[in-house]
Amino acid sequence: MASRRQTSYGLNSSSANSRGVVLCTCGGTAVVRTVKHGPNIGRKFH
Repeated sequence: MASRRQTSYGLNSSSANSRGVVLCTCGGTAVVRTVKHGPNIGRKFH
């Protein structure tokens, strides 16, 4: 089985502030969601 790697699309290390809050490209706070269907069930994404 290939190793799984969690990726963050459109985010870089400067997009998280000192409190660990991830910001959207529009400047708002990104919402963390969880995959509910398909092969990635349970994985978190922004």
